[in-house]
Amino acid sequence: CLLNIVSNLMLFNQADKLLSPEFQPSVEQLISFLPPTRQILMFSATFPITVKDFKDRYLRKPYVINLMDELTLKGITQFYAFVEERQKVHCLNTLFSK
Repeated sequence: CLLNIVSNLMLFNQADKLLSPEFQPSVEQLISFLPPTRQILMFSATFPITVKDFKDRYLRKPYVINLMDELTLKGITQFYAFVEERQKVHCLNTLFSK
């Protein structure tokens, strides 16, 4: 039965966005309706800590495909800062003024 197959599957396109704090409670509620034999597929161009935490919590024997060995091009320096929502613009202004 097609309905039975679909009810055992959850697919996340842009998992990084769907697992952001504003969506995560809804996602967890949806997962609670799935059987233990569920299959969860996650696709994301980025792999933030929210995706890793979700993977560690809900996926058994996950299969990970990483299409890039190095995520940063040579000569590019990346860093990140955890800031509260209301401080993001100030943080960007500070970074770009240097």
